[in-house]
Amino acid sequence: NDTKTPVFAAISSIVVNIILSIILVDVMQQGGLALAYSICGIVNMILLLIFLYMKIGDYGVKPFLISMLKISAACIIMGLAVSLVSSGWEMLFGTGSKFAQLFELLFAIGIGAGVYFGTTFLWKMEECRQVWGIFSRRLKRKKSKSNA
Repeated sequence: NDTKTPVFAAISSIVVNIILSIILVDVMQQGGLALAYSICGIVNMILLLIFLYMKIGDYGVKPFLISMLKISAACIIMGLAVSLVSSGWEMLFGTGSKFAQLFELLFAIGIGAGVYFGTTFLWKMEECRQVWGIFSRRLKRKKSKSNA
């Protein structure tokens, strides 16, 4: 029954988004807008977590924060891999045609997803196991339907 707190967090993060968008668009063009929007989401999440902690106390913050740090690290590793793949693709094949751009995008997405899930798998993250469980259950259902 507390609508004021989430609204306050949302308005605060929108203000952060506007300020960062103005600053970062000059430096990074559209990439600055994307970064500002991402930071806005993070600020909103952090504010909501702080307010929740203040309202109900400890709700298992430590495991959550550890998981968030691992996810962030996996995202950074994935981003670096995608950047390297994209640069390598451009050097080897170029991006003069729309087909070359499409294949670069698809290849980078595949490598990025593989690196991300591989990293989370190696780190034995619970979220990775959950996602793998969802996919394996769906594959089993499809397999059983096709055999029937």
